[in-house]
Amino acid sequence: MKRTLLSLFALIVCVTLYAEKERRVYYLDCSYSMIKPNKIWTAVCNNLIEAIENIEDETTEIYVIPFAVDGQYRDTLVAYIELATPSGKENLKKKIRAIHPSRK
Repeated sequence: MKRTLLSLFALIVCVTLYAEKERRVYYLDCSYSMIKPNKIWTAVCNNLIEAIENIEDETTEIYVIPFAVDGQYRDTLVAYIELATPSGKENLKKKIRAIHPSRK
């Protein structure tokens, strides 16, 4: 009986700890309208990078999902996923900087 209760308690603790893990999902519009006529691409990327840099909990999962209706991200599902560790953040920043909106 004690073993069963102890196992149940351990399971509840594990589930609770897992449930408290944070996941942040960012959708990045990569359509050409971000460059012209709106001219906001650089500002949006810089704001996204700043938001990623400001995450303090290294166990936070970060998802960056680029999308566009007019180009390379139209029919594909791409998600860049990293933990908020220094190396994970650096990987995401490199990937964000490497994205170039479609010129259609």
